[in-house]
Amino acid sequence: MKKTATLMLATFLLFFMSFPVSAEIISKNNLPELVDEISKLDSQNINNENIADLSQKVNSLTDKEFDDFIVAYLTGDKEFTKIDNLLKVGIIIQPPKKADEKIITQGFEARDLNIYVTATKRIGDPFYRLLAYYKPSAAEQFPASYDSITLSWDSSKGDFYSYNTSNSNYNSLKSPAGAYNGTLVFNSYDYRYSILTPEQYVAAYVTPIASGYLDFAVEYQHSFTNFTFSGTLDPSVTFSGLGIVKGSIGAKINWAPQETIWYKSDINAVNLP
Repeated sequence: MKKTATLMLATFLLFFMSFPVSAEIISKNNLPELVDEISKLDSQNINNENIADLSQKVNSLTDKEFDDFIVAYLTGDKEFTKIDNLLKVGIIIQPPKKADEKIITQGFEARDLNIYVTATKRIGDPFYRLLAYYKPSAAEQFPASYDSITLSWDSSKGDFYSYNTSNSNYNSLKSPAGAYNGTLVFNSYDYRYSILTPEQYVAAYVTPIASGYLDFAVEYQHSFTNFTFSGTLDPSVTFSGLGIVKGSIGAKINWAPQETIWYKSDINAVNLP
């Protein structure tokens, strides 16, 4: 019954999105308005014209704008009580999972960073977006190498399509060498963190190649040192062995000996039709 209802909703959305509507092209400045409009959808204001207009606005977003929108929507709905509204406008989403603390040390601590991992897809897009978004709540007083963010997925269920990052001032792709084996590694510039740093994200775009659950995961590694740092800011990565989830390759960051590392990680899954 649930699958039938989802298919009926998808058919409904595709029918109405095939008609021209008066939706303006959305710029980044309009994203808060779009977030607000969709979050306020309820049984009182849902009608065919409204749904078609909002769906068209969502489809007019570029990939970067859509990723920005999803992060803005989820960070504004921290309890995820409005997440079902996204499906009404043609967005499939797996509820985010918050990464667990594994190690806490001195310096910028694991509790000072919240990181979530989710999967989302616009109806009509050929790929899913595996998206990790995070927000630091403190500055690092003892920075060392750049932090690393590893996104992993089961490559037997999904092929690498592309990637995205939120802002080159805060993150970048570190290595694509494991992309076709289910692993991407990103840099996170922790020395630029402050309590005013907005939410940031990294994303892997993955095309489904099999049905069933696609497991995916995020691991955030933070480095700092209480000594004079003489290592490289951008340490190399070695890819080998098993990754965080089945079907992904492992990624080992070659930190300098004087660096101390903590990490946070979590696993999620999305059911591919």
